[in-house]
Amino acid sequence: LLRWQHPTKGLLLPGGFVPLAMDVGLAAAIDQFVMKEVCAQIGRWTDRGYTPMKISVNMSAISLLSPDLATDLKTATARHGVDPRSLEIEILESTIFPRMNASFELIRELHEIGISLAIDDFGTGYSSLSLLKDLPIGRLKLDRRFITNLPHNVKDDRIVAAVVAMG
Repeated sequence: LLRWQHPTKGLLLPGGFVPLAMDVGLAAAIDQFVMKEVCAQIGRWTDRGYTPMKISVNMSAISLLSPDLATDLKTATARHGVDPRSLEIEILESTIFPRMNASFELIRELHEIGISLAIDDFGTGYSSLSLLKDLPIGRLKLDRRFITNLPHNVKDDRIVAAVVAMG
């Protein structure tokens, strides 16, 4: 996750600045910066002989609505010699499903170039199984409230088992 070295407050975790960045309209710019930096880092690792692993990058829903996202990602991966299959975009469930119709084609295009999609905090927002079955999702990340009490809470156990079976 992104960190910010603030000049007076020191190292800030995402919760200390991301909500403000979203409020002032900087979410897409931060997403672009992070994706370019991730591609550059994967390229450096590859140049040093390391086998790239899949890197997951959290993105805001606003970036998923950008018509240039797929092109920008193709450019960034090509510039740094990165296999797009080494990237995974992670979106919060509560932000993706309300905007699903506007971003459906983009998600398919990302999938076609090899970039996978993960849905984070699954089970906390607008879970729609009809949309879920139509999306090329590589990974569902259950909200931690469902797994914290495993295996002691029977209700959580059944929910997690059902989601794993659907996956």
